[in-house]
Amino acid sequence: MDITDYDRLWQEQLKAFDHTSDTAGYWNRRAQTFESAWKTSSYPQDLLHRMELKPEYTVLDVACGIGTVAIPMAQQVARVTALDISPAMLEKLKKRAAAAGVNNISIINRDWNQVKVGEDIAKHDVVLVSRSLPSNRLSESLERMNSIARYGCYITWRGQRTDKYESEVAQAIGKKLRDYPDSRIIYGTLQAMGIAAKIEIFETTNEEHFPDLAEAVKNMARGAELTGSQKEKLTAVAKNRLSMSNGFYCGSYKMQWSLISWHRP
Repeated sequence: MDITDYDRLWQEQLKAFDHTSDTAGYWNRRAQTFESAWKTSSYPQDLLHRMELKPEYTVLDVACGIGTVAIPMAQQVARVTALDISPAMLEKLKKRAAAAGVNNISIINRDWNQVKVGEDIAKHDVVLVSRSLPSNRLSESLERMNSIARYGCYITWRGQRTDKYESEVAQAIGKKLRDYPDSRIIYGTLQAMGIAAKIEIFETTNEEHFPDLAEAVKNMARGAELTGSQKEKLTAVAKNRLSMSNGFYCGSYKMQWSLISWHRP
């Protein structure tokens, strides 16, 4: 297939995907529950372990969120530019970076789709798009990444198109959940662009520890307003998923990620 075909296929799968609202309002609402002291994941270190980072590097973290990767990455490189559409996410990043004693992160509150290379964003040694590819026009987004990076680019996307846990939550609140777009479309688009990328699948371990079921349900809802019936159904999901340990409702699960990367010649 050529680039146009891949772009069309990506748009078709993205339309059917539940998460199509890459807007500041959506992510500002998500920021309310995005950070939780009771959830931990091996994802940041598992990803950083696979990236080629040098102490003198500058890195652009696109759709950085609350800095889950940006903050530990800043401890390994000279400077990180953290870009996100959501002011609420970036405020949390600032607080978390300050608490960690990290002061080499520059923050940009912009829509990635409107960023102009050379004006809004300067060249960086590495560009990372972690777990979110905020663009309907896939090839344009990949070309923007490629034009900013001096040495390398990294993208992580879901390794599996379906998620049993998210499906249970969606069913409980009466929402139809679609499959994630296929990561192989990203890889194929790069190939059509003449970029020799590589793809690696890795698995992360995630732990949950909630002080009560109400907090677990709030986390599951991801900022959405729930009716009484929806809360009851999500509480049942939480009870089934979590078990009591040392006074907390606890659970663990694994997730697969596709890491797509390429180096500039």
